[in-house]
This record gives sequence, structure tokens and C-alpha cells, in this order.
Amino acid sequence: MMVLDVSNSMLATDVAPSRIENAKMMLSKLIDQMPDNKVGLIVFSGDAVVQLPMTADNVSAKMFLSTINTKSVANPGTAVGTALDLAIKSFGEENKEIGRSIILLTDGENHEADAVEQARKAAALGIKIYTIGIGTPEGAPIEIDGEFIKDENGEMVVSKLGEQMLEEIAAVTDAAYVRATKQSIG
Repeated sequence: MMVLDVSNSMLATDVAPSRIENAKMMLSKLIDQMPDNKVGLIVFSGDAVVQLPMTADNVSAKMFLSTINTKSVANPGTAVGTALDLAIKSFGEENKEIGRSIILLTDGENHEADAVEQARKAAALGIKIYTIGIGTPEGAPIEIDGEFIKDENGEMVVSKLGEQMLEEIAAVTDAAYVRATKQSIG
């Protein structure tokens, strides 16, 4: 199950052309490299939505992926734990013998405290969560409709890659964390 952050912070351009577009390109290439695997897609910001249930139809998966943007989920915010919970539930009870994995693509900004707890739940069920950090530790401002987001003091908001939580989620499930780079999609 692929889990993609579609929060506004994914509009930052510290990874070209933007975090969200970079993540979509990576997922598209990953789908191409997994022709015999079932894939599903969950998108999240302040809430999580199954965009595509598990399917062996990679053409449909790439079609759904191409339509995703930061308006795919109405609720603002970043709820990593909610998205992981939905991904875990999406596997259901069948095929526990078959390797089940979650690939989480996010900039690591999280507005909830339960993401690592959800990773523990996944680990208990034998589900690995591979995390891919999209962005840079230096970060970048977020531009929406030609305007940069500002905080309550009028200062430009800079969204930075939050790697600690992503590393912890991967470690708890005996998986791996990778920071996306410009070379990641090549």
C-alpha cells in the first residue's frame, strides 16, 4: 500500500519540481518496477482517503496517481497516524503469509502524536513500513496560488523535512528510511 502526503507543505520546491510531484514520479516508477505485485494508494493530509484499493491493475494505479494533488483531501493538516491506520486496515485479514508493506512518502511534518504507535501496530501484524522523506532539512517556503504561506506574525513559513519520525517508523517495523534526492527518480 502506497501512502502519499498531499498536505500543503508538499507544495514546497526544495525538491524539484515540488515535493508532491517528485513523490508522484517516484511512485510511478515504483509501480513500473512491480508488475506482478498488487498496489493500492492512500492519500492524506488532515484525514486519509483510499484513492485506490489494492489492485493488480498497474495502469489504473498510475492513472489515479496522476490525478492526485493537494486538494485530493479536504481536511488541512498532516495526519500520518491516521493514514497508517487506514493502510493497515486496508490489508484486511487475508494473505497474512504474503509480504505486506506500506510505502510512506511524506515530508515528515506531522500534526498528530500517534504515527509511531501505528507503526508498532503494523509491526505486530508483520507489516513493514518503508518511509521516504520528501524534502530537505533546510526546507523551503510553501507557495499557494502565487502567495507564500505566512505565520501569525507575518513571517514566511518554511517547511523542513522531519526525518526523526520517519526513521523511527521504519525502525519499529524493521524496514528502511530513505531521503529522496533529485537522483531518486532517475
